[in-house]
Amino acid sequence: EQDDDTDNDEEIYPLALRSANYYADSSVQRYADALTYYQRALQLEENPEENTMMQKLQVHYKYGKEIKGQAEVEPDPVRKAEMLDQAKTQFEAGVNVGNALVNLYLDSKNGYFYLALCQGEVGDTAAFDSNMAKFQQLDGE
Repeated sequence: EQDDDTDNDEEIYPLALRSANYYADSSVQRYADALTYYQRALQLEENPEENTMMQKLQVHYKYGKEIKGQAEVEPDPVRKAEMLDQAKTQFEAGVNVGNALVNLYLDSKNGYFYLALCQGEVGDTAAFDSNMAKFQQLDGE
C-alpha cells in the first residue's frame, strides 16, 4: 500500500504545481486556490524547494495587495476592516514563508525582497530595512 501512495504522490505533485502556477497567473488571479496548491506541492516535496516557496511567498504578497486595494474602495466600514484583516493575514503568512525560505536558501535574492515587502505591509520597518538591504547586497553581486 505504501508504494501506491508514493506513485500517487508522483502523479499529484506536477499537477499541484501546474495548478498553483495557473491560479497564480496574473490573468487568472485566483490566489486562494493557488495557495492551496502550492501548499500541497510543498507537502509532497521531500525538502521544500526554493522555487515553490518563492512562488507561494509571491502569491501571499499579491493576494494581500489585491485585498488591500479592494478594501481601500470598500464603502462599508465593517467590511473594510474585515478586508484589511484578511490582507494582513496574507502578509503575515508571507512573512512566515519568507523567513523559512531565506533560512533554507541564504542567497535567495527575491526571497529577501518579497519577505521585506510583506514585513513592510505588516509594519515591521526594522525587518523591512534589514531584508531589503540583504536583497540589495545579493542583487549587487
